[in-house]
Amino acid sequence: MNLKIVVRSHSDFSPILEDYLRKKVERLEHFNNQEVFDVEAILSEEGHQKVVELITRLKGKEMFARADAIEFQAAIDEAQQRLKAQLEKYFKKKIDLKRRG
Repeated sequence: MNLKIVVRSHSDFSPILEDYLRKKVERLEHFNNQEVFDVEAILSEEGHQKVVELITRLKGKEMFARADAIEFQAAIDEAQQRLKAQLEKYFKKKIDLKRRG
């Protein structure tokens, strides 16, 4: 899995936050059966809210999760959970189609 991080605002993005983001996104790797996918993380600020957008591209499909919170860690957690739910649904549907024949 490749992770690309984009910081759109002059926020307090630190190496500690980058490690935290990488660990959270790496948890999505167990969905990576044979498909290789990339994740792009966009971090920005809107007012007092920290916004995290996670975008992943699979073979011909793009999934997007956005979350905002007061802290980047909370926004990362929420966006990761939303993307995880989308990936679970996608791969479950894909497996079900294979089993039906």
